Amino acid sequence: MARPYPEIAGKNLPYFEGWTKEIFNSDLTRPTLPQEMPTEDKYPKPNISQENLLQIIQLNISYSLKGIDRMIRAHGQTLHDIFTLRSGMFPRIPDVVLWPTCHDEVAKIVELATRLNVVILVFGGGTAVSGAVECPANESRTIISLDTSQMNRILWVDRENLVACIESGIIGQDLERELKNLGYTTGHEPDSYEFSSLGGWVATRASGNC
Repeated sequence: MARPYPEIAGKNLPYFEGWTKEIFNSDLTRPTLPQEMPTEDKYPKPNISQENLLQIIQLNISYSLKGIDRMIRAHGQTLHDIFTLRSGMFPRIPDVVLWPTCHDEVAKIVELATRLNVVILVFGGGTAVSGAVECPANESRTIISLDTSQMNRILWVDRENLVACIESGIIGQDLERELKNLGYTTGHEPDSYEFSSLGGWVATRASGNC
């Protein structure tokens, strides 16, 4: 794989340290270390009633209330996201994570969320740089993170019209590998290709994937 900035790779940058001190008041002799992984009691508590949780459980879809599962799906890959992970905590994270495996299960989640007046945020590869998976800090309703990772199949390919039906959670490199086995390609390779999902490409018109 090509280096991102080959024109400066291996070169000495004698004025860079002075520039960062002048502009950002940085002290490169005292690097900040990332915080330890939070314990379960350090994550924001799930904002979900027992009644609503019971109805979610009755959907018979895999779910989690664990803090680490919820935090992973509370952010994308912006500099602000990474800084928060290193040094603090997001003020609001999803309250429950659901892993549907097919279209019908997604429809059940949407129907239930509508009936209970709760929020759904869709999570794909987690590469968003547009704030698409960020939980609004002032949102008082329960937030469901709908993780599409288990919906990763090519359902059919129309060879005559070069059209395919593919589930939204498939990751870019996996999609290309499976299409290559069939003799095809999407012809699309965003920077986040290794980690982003097809659903993210479509949702953002491939300008930044979630």
